[in-house]
Amino acid sequence: VAARGGARRTLLETRVFLHRGRRCMATATTFRAARRPYDREAQERQPRQTTRFVGRVQYDGTEYVGWQTQPSGRGVQDVLEARLSSLLGGRVYVAGSGRTDKGVHARDQVFHFETPAQESVGEGGEGGEGGGTRVAHVQLAAALSAADDAAVASVLERVLSGPRSGMPPDVLVRSVCVAPAGFHARDSCVGKRYVYTVEEGIGSPFGARYRWVLGRGRRLDVALMGEAAALLTGRHDFSAFGVRRPDDPRPPTKVMRRLEARLSPYRYTPPPHPALTNTPYAAPHRSNSSSSSSSSSS
Repeated sequence: VAARGGARRTLLETRVFLHRGRRCMATATTFRAARRPYDREAQERQPRQTTRFVGRVQYDGTEYVGWQTQPSGRGVQDVLEARLSSLLGGRVYVAGSGRTDKGVHARDQVFHFETPAQESVGEGGEGGEGGGTRVAHVQLAAALSAADDAAVASVLERVLSGPRSGMPPDVLVRSVCVAPAGFHARDSCVGKRYVYTVEEGIGSPFGARYRWVLGRGRRLDVALMGEAAALLTGRHDFSAFGVRRPDDPRPPTKVMRRLEARLSPYRYTPPPHPALTNTPYAAPHRSNSSSSSSSSSS
C-alpha cells in the first residue's frame, strides 16, 4: 500500500510539473503573439528612467527553440519576459549575454531587464500564481513603491527561485541583483564557455539530453582532436563561423583562450544483477566518453 501510495504521489507530482510547464509555455506563446518589436538602439538612446537588474538563469533547453524570442513563444527569452511582466505589472524586455541554438542547455547565462515604464504598467500578464507568490507580490509592490531597488531584486530572486516560481521546471532563475552602472548583458560580457560531450558506444537514455552518442564500436581520436584544437587557439578572425551584418561595428576578430578535448576520468557502471549474469562485478573503469571544452573572449 505504501509503495502504491508513493507511486501515486510521484505520478501526481509529474502531472503537476507538466501542467505548470504547459501553462507557462502557453502564457509565453500568447504573450509573444502580442510582443512589440524591441528597438535596442532607440531604447539605449533614451534616458533611462527605470532600474536595470541582472539575472542568472539555468535551463534545460531540450523543449526550447533556443534563447531568442520566436513566433512560437518557445524561446527561453519568451518565458522570462512573460513571467517578469506578470510579476512587475507591465511590459518587460529581457536581453541575454548571447543566443543559444535549439536544444542547447545553460548552466549560468546572464541576462538583464528593467522595471517597466509607468506608461506600460497594466500591460503585464496573468497575476499571481499560488499562495506563495501572492505574498511576494505584496512585498514586491511595497518595494517598488518605496523605490528600494535592492528589495525589489531580493523579492524577485526569492520568487523566481522558489517552489512556486510560476516558471516551468526546466528553467531556474538563480539570482537577481541591481545592475552596475553602464552594464549590458551582451556588451559587458568578457567571455563564454561551451562544453560539448560525446559518448562512445551506445550511450544511455539517462544522459541522452546532455550528450551525443557515437554508436556501438565507434571511438574518437582524442589526441588528433587536441592537435586540431591547438590550431584554433589564440586570436583569429572567426567570420566563417557565424553570420555577420555588413554594418555591424564589432570586429570579427576574437580570442579563443582555450580549446581542448579530453576523456572524462571515470564513469559509474552499476553492478550486474546476479540472476542475470555469472560474470563478476567489475570496478568503475576509465570512461569512454570525451568532452570538448572551449572558452572564448567576446
